Amino acid sequence: MFTLKLLGGACVEGPEGPLTGRVAQRRRLAVLALLAMSRRQGLGREKLAATLWPESGGDRARHLLSDTIYVINRALGGRDGDAVTAAAGELRLRAGAFACDARAFEDAVGNGAL
Repeated sequence: MFTLKLLGGACVEGPEGPLTGRVAQRRRLAVLALLAMSRRQGLGREKLAATLWPESGGDRARHLLSDTIYVINRALGGRDGDAVTAAAGELRLRAGAFACDARAFEDAVGNGAL
């Protein structure tokens, strides 16, 4: 299992420590952060592309998003499937693929475990 750390600086950690390389680039981490915080709702491709690449045209932004999803899935997907999945036009993180410190914090606040 991977851990997405968002509090105190974004990074993805695996069993051997923080991941480096293409998957650790800022926009790829931003996609993971946005999807993690959207929880089970997921986010539309158009919204993600427009949010992360506002300076690019629609086709270019969609291509950059597709490339980003490919890199994430290649680095973080495993025998259980892709880390980022698509259903009904929405992108989501595969359930159980990540632990996320910011989500755990939100859950603790929601449960009154201050």
